[in-house]
Amino acid sequence: MIRREYGGAGDTSRARGDERSSRQESRCAGGRAGGFSGDRHDESHRAHTAAILSKTNANDQWNFYQANRLKAHNLEVGHDVISILGKSAAAEKKLKEYETGIQKYEDKGKETQDAAKKFEEETEHVEAKALYFDMGEGLLEIGLVLSSLYFISRKMLFR
Repeated sequence: MIRREYGGAGDTSRARGDERSSRQESRCAGGRAGGFSGDRHDESHRAHTAAILSKTNANDQWNFYQANRLKAHNLEVGHDVISILGKSAAAEKKLKEYETGIQKYEDKGKETQDAAKKFEEETEHVEAKALYFDMGEGLLEIGLVLSSLYFISRKMLFR
């Protein structure tokens, strides 16, 4: 693409230092910088999207944790009611089932809590990465504006 704008290998306008040549070079430089800006912009959006997905996964894990805690609490209430009211062999059997269920849901709760914390840490890491992409993109845009002002102030482009 750049070769085509210069007119190919036999183009001597660059060697002569024409105004047309410098205009083409500035257009090529602007196009390249704009391309870099677009790439950084895409990376920034990808990082923000990854942060949103990670935060969604963390929220899902916290919801699973809450569901497991509710199930364990319900079993604890049932365990308390049976231990107060029932003194038979069937009641003892049910108490053992409830204790097993309570332990199961507490273990699942710990696993989901650990997974949720991991996703939250990942979210923080990705959000920090996205911030750097945003700052880099902003600085690149400032550089493009300043270089444009430089070329405009030279007024060679408008002759």
